[in-house]
Amino acid sequence: MPVKMKTRLLVLKLLISLFVGVTMGATTYLCSWINLREHWGFRAEYIANYIQLLDIEEKLELYHQENGTYPEHLGDLRSMGRSKLIDPWNYPYHYRGSEETYDLISFGRDGKPGGEGHDSDAQVVSRTIALKNASSFDPAGRPTLSQFTAASESRPIQRSSALAGILAFAACLVTITRSPPLRLLSLVGLATTLVATGLTSIVISFLDAPSHH
Repeated sequence: MPVKMKTRLLVLKLLISLFVGVTMGATTYLCSWINLREHWGFRAEYIANYIQLLDIEEKLELYHQENGTYPEHLGDLRSMGRSKLIDPWNYPYHYRGSEETYDLISFGRDGKPGGEGHDSDAQVVSRTIALKNASSFDPAGRPTLSQFTAASESRPIQRSSALAGILAFAACLVTITRSPPLRLLSLVGLATTLVATGLTSIVISFLDAPSHH
């Protein structure tokens, strides 16, 4: 076989192996994100915000019971310390109260209305004390892919995914350079190796999930 043809085949094999490696690494990482974004370690601040909002809501309802109206300002809740009127990202809660209704909002990590994941708003709405159980709040705060990637807690998961990609690249490169009689058997071995590598990496990612924030 001419040298030029061998070079082209080698480049093609490298490209195919690289594609398989990148695909395996990316797939492993995406699977980890989908499963681990629910983990409390990636939502600790948002959950703390949720608990703090519910605490304020309880104090607002007690104030309404005692005074027949909701306070005009959160500062009127003398039972709440100043630190509890600030969300976990050091932004003040936005509050608007009247005699029979109030809105209590946290704009999330970015401190701006709207947003997704950690930046999404958290809101408690109450029209009357009788409708307390109808108050609404979304405690999810699941990180978006970019937020998940930027979090320091995801570093071990990124390393595990990169390792999966490297192993897949090596396994594919070895397989497609085999001689034709052994290639079919090698392809079966490659498929098995890729599946095992992916599952192992996902398990490792779960083990690397943050135990604290």
